Amino acid sequence: MKDLNLNELIDKYNSGECTPEERLVVEHHLLTVVNEVTPPKEPKEPFQYYIDKAISRANRAVMTPERPLSLTVKIALAIAAMITVVLTVYLFEFPGQKSSDQMALNQVKSGSNKAILTLANGKEINLSGTQTGIVIDANKLAYTDGTQIQTGTTVQNNNRLQKLITPKGGQYQVILPDGSKVWLNSASTLSFPQQFTASRNRKVLLAGEAYFEIAKDKNHPFIVESGNQKIQVLGTHFNVNAYADEKNIKTTLLEGSVKVSMLSNAVTERNSGASPTNPNPPRDNVNPRLNYPLTPQPGVLPSTGERQGVILKPSEQATLVNNTITTQKIDPTQAIAWKNGYFQFNEASMSTIMRELARWYDIQVIFVDGQPKGQYTTKIERNIPLGKALKILKLNDYDLKLEGKILTIFNHLD
Repeated sequence: MKDLNLNELIDKYNSGECTPEERLVVEHHLLTVVNEVTPPKEPKEPFQYYIDKAISRANRAVMTPERPLSLTVKIALAIAAMITVVLTVYLFEFPGQKSSDQMALNQVKSGSNKAILTLANGKEINLSGTQTGIVIDANKLAYTDGTQIQTGTTVQNNNRLQKLITPKGGQYQVILPDGSKVWLNSASTLSFPQQFTASRNRKVLLAGEAYFEIAKDKNHPFIVESGNQKIQVLGTHFNVNAYADEKNIKTTLLEGSVKVSMLSNAVTERNSGASPTNPNPPRDNVNPRLNYPLTPQPGVLPSTGERQGVILKPSEQATLVNNTITTQKIDPTQAIAWKNGYFQFNEASMSTIMRELARWYDIQVIFVDGQPKGQYTTKIERNIPLGKALKILKLNDYDLKLEGKILTIFNHLD
């Protein structure tokens, strides 16, 4: 091989004129950029770290007096060559950082059919994940396909409350004694009696989110209490979102007519002092597993006063926040997208989106350096792994770290 200085070899390397022997010399020299330097233990931007080193090394390599007229060209060529090699080395030596995180996120499966039924006597039944729902009958309990549920005890025919509880990552359906159908979203609780007596309204309590299709009975209005809100209907289809970690309660009407009002003497998780920094306030009058008050006789439907409310028409949504109810016209399909197997967001903040994902994928989300800015409008299938959902939201551009059920999002882009 003819003796050439490094600059000449780099010129030949970039023009593709190097012999195999000369190419090995150049690449060996470039690789020392990585081999000579020990990077920080956990560099914030490891790839940029090596690029900076490559540029520094390239500058030193071309700062010779042999060809001053082509110095700028030589710097560009040398940097380009070194970055190409360093990129290859980085991808080889650090292939796992992004890919392993993505693999871990793709291991977080979507939610599924799972729920716990708590009988009036306190007995808990873990419901089958291969079933979609249950039928509440005065004399027996069964799944929607007719399979009987073995309770191990006599089904008591009284007005004491039973509870259908879906955990984070769960959903389930229940057909109530009057034939009304309720779809329960994740992290929600529906409380209801074993049967609706002839002398009372049909009354249930909701914490979380549910979609209702109410059987018509003009003589016995159907009442849903959630937090400090009351909904009264005769027969209709509507959705209620009443999670304790949301700032408001939203009721969306799809069909029929409902009256939405505020309860004047309700004591709930929402107004009992609970907060992210104080999750365990005194709860003398509150069931710790639910989001509504209980009477001194636990398990019996409470009676609460109400203030004047509003009447909703189809495609209207009522929002209760700060003791005020407002209404607006909306596309109701967005409110029930979860029931139809989708997340659907319209100009939603990232915090709103991540609260929904956290419930469905049974995770906790922590933002470092602030939340991603902007409003998001998108539609995502609920049956895909968490990693794919985050990719659709373009959060794969951020640094994501999953440890157990805690997802940390490092926001370096804002």
